[in-house]
Amino acid sequence: MTPALSQRENTRNPSTLSPPCGPIAKLGVILNLTPDHLERHKSMRGYAEAKCRVFEFMTAEDLAVIPAGSGLLAEVVDAAKSSATRSFLGAWPGVTVDEKQMRAHIQLPYGDQSMQEMEVSLADLRAIGAHNIHNAATAVLLALALRLDAAAVSLHNLERGMAALEPPAHRMEAVLRRDHVVWINDSKATNVEATLVGVDGLEKRAVVLLGGQAKKNPATGGLGFGKLAQALERHRAVITFGADGPLIADELTAEGCSCECVSPGGLEAATSRAAQLCQPGEAILLSPGCASFDEFENFMCRGNSKYSHVCLKPSATSFGS
Repeated sequence: MTPALSQRENTRNPSTLSPPCGPIAKLGVILNLTPDHLERHKSMRGYAEAKCRVFEFMTAEDLAVIPAGSGLLAEVVDAAKSSATRSFLGAWPGVTVDEKQMRAHIQLPYGDQSMQEMEVSLADLRAIGAHNIHNAATAVLLALALRLDAAAVSLHNLERGMAALEPPAHRMEAVLRRDHVVWINDSKATNVEATLVGVDGLEKRAVVLLGGQAKKNPATGGLGFGKLAQALERHRAVITFGADGPLIADELTAEGCSCECVSPGGLEAATSRAAQLCQPGEAILLSPGCASFDEFENFMCRGNSKYSHVCLKPSATSFGS
C-alpha cells in the first residue's frame, strides 16, 4: 500500500503533481485551497485542478479527502479521472471536530458501502491553534483509512499518539517562555490566509508580528491584510516589519483595525518592540503573512533569527530544553 499524499501550499512546479510512475496513492487529502501561487496556476480553478491530480486513477477502494463546503474542489474531483470513495474534512462521511471538548468524530466510508465510526479524544495534543486540532483529527481519519490491524489503530493507541505529536518547526511552534510570555514561531505562514488561521486559532491574547515581502493581488493591487482586521481586534498589538510593513499597517488602519499598530523597521526591531509591549500571560506570535526574501534567505532563517536577536538570553527558557 502506498503512503497517503497530503497537498500543502508549497509545490513549486505543477508537473510535480502528476500521478506517480507506479502504484497510485491509496489515500489522498487536500487540506485547503486558498488564493496562493496564482502567478503560476493562473486561476483558482487551475490551482484546484493541479491539486486534484493526486486523486487521478484512484479506485473505489481508495479514499479522496477534501474540505467540506469547497464547491470548486468537489466540482474538480467530479470531473477528474477518479473513482475514489469521497470523504470530507468538517462533515460526514469524514471527520468533524468539537474544539471545546477536544474530540474528533470519524465516519470512515469504504468502497463496499460499509462505515466505521469512532470518537477520539484530542485533549493531550500539544500543538497550538485550532488548525492543528483539525490536522490531528485528519491524521486519525487517515490512520483508520490505512486499515491496519485493529490493535495498531485502537482507540488507546490513537489517543496516546496525540500526546506524542509535535508540530514541525516554524508552524505555530511554541519555542520559548520568558517572564510568563510564550513566544510562538509561525514563520511558515507566508500568505495572509495562513496567518489568519494562526491568529484566529490562538487562545491567548498576543502581540502579532506581520511583515516581509507581501504578495500583491494582481487584480486589485492590494496586499489583502485588511481581512485580518477583525481577527486582530482582541489582541494586544500588531507590529509590522520589513519591506512592506508600512503598507500592511495602512491596510489594517483602512479596515478599521483598532488595536495598536506600529512599524519599527526590520524584524529585529519588531521583535524588541514586541517584548516591550507584551504582558505576562500573553503571547508573541510571529506569523508574517509574507515571503521572507526582503531580509532572509527563506522562512526558516526568518523564524530562527528572531530568537538569536532578542530571545536567546540567560533568562529565557526553551521548550526544547
